Amino acid sequence: MAIITLNNNSLVNADVGKVLQVSNMAIISSNQAVATTTYTDLTGFNISITPSSTSSKIFMCANIETHAPSTTRGYGLKFFRNTTEIYGSGQLYSIFYVTGSGRQIASWNYIDSPNTTSSTTYKVQVATYNGDTLNFNQGSQSTFYLMEIAG
Repeated sequence: MAIITLNNNSLVNADVGKVLQVSNMAIISSNQAVATTTYTDLTGFNISITPSSTSSKIFMCANIETHAPSTTRGYGLKFFRNTTEIYGSGQLYSIFYVTGSGRQIASWNYIDSPNTTSSTTYKVQVATYNGDTLNFNQGSQSTFYLMEIAG
């Protein structure tokens, strides 16, 4: 731990913001069709990490590839820490297709404060607009990883 003194004021923990560890990246390439307005787990989008300090933050990054087979399809996303929802996109059309079929990769990021040094599992759930079918990871790979940041 570094101590920095500026104008006789000490700043004790100059290591705040350092990346302490990066989880193994989950690379998901198997197609999963989702057609429900009820949030459901995306297969392969779950990773465990053990924070080294209760003040650590966990940065989550999910890069999700989807294919819409026709128009007016969309989805919403939620991040979970163990069984607790910690982020929700708020709409079942946060990512939305409006003209014909198409593919896209959307990047979802969130910073969590788990306040623990126990193994913690993070996962991703999605639900689709009107329960229409969307294909996840059909034409490309999706990725999911976590980074512990010193708090």
